[in-house]
Amino acid sequence: MQNFEIIVVNDQSLFDQIGTIRFQLTEAFLRENLALLSFSEEELRRKRVGVLATVLPEAIRDPDPTKVDLRASEGIPLSRLIPPCPALLILLYDIRKRAPASEADMLGIMSLGCVLENMWLMANSLSLGFHTMDVVGIAS
Repeated sequence: MQNFEIIVVNDQSLFDQIGTIRFQLTEAFLRENLALLSFSEEELRRKRVGVLATVLPEAIRDPDPTKVDLRASEGIPLSRLIPPCPALLILLYDIRKRAPASEADMLGIMSLGCVLENMWLMANSLSLGFHTMDVVGIAS
């Protein structure tokens, strides 16, 4: 029982439409995630935790959250966070379709994590880039 769908987008006009969707990053998100970034290989080795900033879109790489211009009330367009690519995979997760008696849907979340990990590993084995971005929303 999987409560997610994978949508493949490989049409430039759809990319353009998706790119206009506004996305709001919170100050808490920036503060927590920027703390995990390293801005050099040496810094990453010294910290022993986190990721290199180069794996993130340029729009959110600034080590000073006060300089990251992403907190405008109208949000920022997704086109600033999605690098140019031949295909975009959108995973839609629906908590309403969780397995019976699985409070908080831990199995569904683990399943989705496994899918993402396998996709990332396959992309890496094929020398393809793979970038993830979480967008939380509620659809009616």
